[in-house]
Amino acid sequence: IFAIKENNESKIFGVIRNITEAHTAHIKLEESESLYRAVLEYSPDNILITNPDGVIEHLSPFVNKTLGYDSPEELIGKSIINLIHPKELSRFVAEFDLEYDKTPDKIFSFKCLQKHGNVIDVEAKRGVITNFENETQKIIIVARDVTERNK
Repeated sequence: IFAIKENNESKIFGVIRNITEAHTAHIKLEESESLYRAVLEYSPDNILITNPDGVIEHLSPFVNKTLGYDSPEELIGKSIINLIHPKELSRFVAEFDLEYDKTPDKIFSFKCLQKHGNVIDVEAKRGVITNFENETQKIIIVARDVTERNK
C-alpha cells in the first residue's frame, strides 16, 4: 500500500493478493514432512535415504540398533558402501545400480557389517525419488536383518 498526491488529491494504491493456494500448499508440505519424519522415527525397519551417489543423508533410529552404532551422526555423510561386506561389494553395487535394474519390488539379499565387524544377513528393497525431469534425487533403502531366519 502506498499513497501519492496528484492534483491536490491524495490517492491510495494497494495490491491485494490471494494467498490461499500458497498457504494451503505450505500446510500440506508441513504435513508431508511430519509424516516423513514419523515414518523414519517409528518404523521397526532399517530405513536409509541416500543421495544418488550412495551417501547416507537420513536414517531411521533402528539402523543404529541393528548395526551397533551409537548415533545417526556416525553414519550420516558416509557411503552406504562402507556397510557392505567386502566380498559382497561388487554384487551389491551391480544389483543396486539404478540403470542396470529397475525391477520394482525386487528384494535384494546381501551381507552387511555391523560397527564392530560382525556380519549380518540383510534383505532390502530399493526405491527412488525423482524430480520433475525424472532424475534421481534420493534412494530409499528399507532393510531387515534376516540373520536368525537364515541360520
